[in-house]
Amino acid sequence: MISVAGGTGTVGSNVARTLLEHGETVRVLTRDESKARELFGSAVEVAVVDYDEPDTLKAAFSGASKAFLSVGTSENQVPNEIDQIDAAISAGVEFLVELSSAGAETPGHNVPGWHHEIDAYLTSRGTDFTLLRPSTFISTFVGLAGPFIQAGAWGGLAGDGRAALIDARDVSDVAARILLDGPLTHSGKTYNLTGPDSLTATQLAGLLSAATGTTIDYHDRTEQEQRSILSSAGVSSFFVDVLVFLDLQVRYGASATPTTTTLELTGTSPRTVASWIVENTDLFAGSLA
Repeated sequence: MISVAGGTGTVGSNVARTLLEHGETVRVLTRDESKARELFGSAVEVAVVDYDEPDTLKAAFSGASKAFLSVGTSENQVPNEIDQIDAAISAGVEFLVELSSAGAETPGHNVPGWHHEIDAYLTSRGTDFTLLRPSTFISTFVGLAGPFIQAGAWGGLAGDGRAALIDARDVSDVAARILLDGPLTHSGKTYNLTGPDSLTATQLAGLLSAATGTTIDYHDRTEQEQRSILSSAGVSSFFVDVLVFLDLQVRYGASATPTTTTLELTGTSPRTVASWIVENTDLFAGSLA
């Protein structure tokens, strides 16, 4: 049995599918049972969890020998993931694969800082574990910008910085491979994951233009301007901070250098940004020339 926390999320749902394809018994942890049934039907066990009720977490890991741990970005991410770790270990799970973040190797703030705290806690618990540290997802940096791209108002703080953005499916593929291989191969290791191409926002705009047949530009903004635009669009103050920080990571090249980890672990080259954009052109339909 393998428990997949965040099993209805972007990464976790694909981890669960891949494990099922390899004949594994999978339990999906989720807050939303109906979504899990919509995604998987009866192919998985479903454990409905409540982070305010620790007993629901322990029960969700009970009987599993391995687990994938992931929680969506939120103000409670650190305590939520620490609760997951404690519950899994208490339930007797022997091998934990944790979805971390690029930059989490050093203390800091925002997304990498939160993951640094979580990773340090997991490392201290004395169980077999593997850490996955992907760069920013294409679906986050480009996909979430869809409405702004359609309105001809895409922009931010990335400047001329480069990023090797990753397709979330590649992170899922690596996580599933590690779970299938087990701790004898991967325990105690940290894997830094990126896409194959290091691109600027202007180059991304060129790929979007080619895919949509319209002219799409990336508008450089000050931090104050970007915060104002995001807030006016209804983005919460918490996620404004997250998105501004991700822009700054690109600006300063935090994940500018591609890694070969996905190819080495799965035998398949990671997907390109260009291919992701072509697959998801509907997100940008109606862009203004």
